[in-house]
Amino acid sequence: MKFVKKLIDFYLYSSIHIAVGAALSIILCYAVLVHIPTSDYPIFVFAATLFLYCSHRIIGIKTVEKFEHEGRYAVIKKYKVHIILYAILGGIGSVILYFYLPFIMKLWLIAPAIVSLFYVLPIFSNHKRLRDIGLIKIFLISIIWALIIGVIPYVEAKGTLDGLGILFALEKAIFIFAITLPFDARDLIVDDANAVKTIPATIGIDNAYKAAYFLMAAVMIIVVSLYALGLYSGGVTIALIIGYLITSLAIKLSKGKKDDYYYSGVLDGTIAFVAILGIAVSGILDVIF
Repeated sequence: MKFVKKLIDFYLYSSIHIAVGAALSIILCYAVLVHIPTSDYPIFVFAATLFLYCSHRIIGIKTVEKFEHEGRYAVIKKYKVHIILYAILGGIGSVILYFYLPFIMKLWLIAPAIVSLFYVLPIFSNHKRLRDIGLIKIFLISIIWALIIGVIPYVEAKGTLDGLGILFALEKAIFIFAITLPFDARDLIVDDANAVKTIPATIGIDNAYKAAYFLMAAVMIIVVSLYALGLYSGGVTIALIIGYLITSLAIKLSKGKKDDYYYSGVLDGTIAFVAILGIAVSGILDVIF
């Protein structure tokens, strides 16, 4: 059992789990557009996600010293050297791969890359990061994810960003926003200790969860709209709705939980889960193989 726990800790806290979700979400975009990628963009995003999330864990642990012996913080502190190594490897990999991306993708990546670095690095006064300012944290997360897994792969595949692409990215932004709300609800005490304002702290936990359910309903409406507009096939539409319904249940079951294995494992895992369902029925595997 100790070995299994160590394996799970490695998978989750090395940020491989969330990086896999990001890469698979990009492949889902390629799949629905029946696009065979010629770039290494999914691998680049995997490496960049590894770098950013590992860096965030290392820098973040310094801001929660009074909690460093509790839950996930204790695990992060224990494997700090390992996580630093993964951050370095991810950083080197993403820098190298960036120079092999098409020029248009390099341009699209400049803004989210800068914002992501400001989100992680304590460059403001009192060692604050962009995520520590007001209520913008959750909006930044949603917008950056939508750009990375929605807009940029869509532009790569289609050559332009049209109305369908914007709606596709909006689906991703709202989905990420919805699954992030439970994290903010769980972290109320820690965020309060660091004077970080969040939506659950502003409107209350119950209302934050109601907002998450409403947002997931909006995501499913967008999926149906994208089917009606011809972007999604019937199979992909059904698969995504099933994935989002299960995600909604996962959000509901998170209420009152503090166990980070549930949040980092299950809730973060819904990103990869939804992508896998969509990829599996998209027909892209038949095209490739």
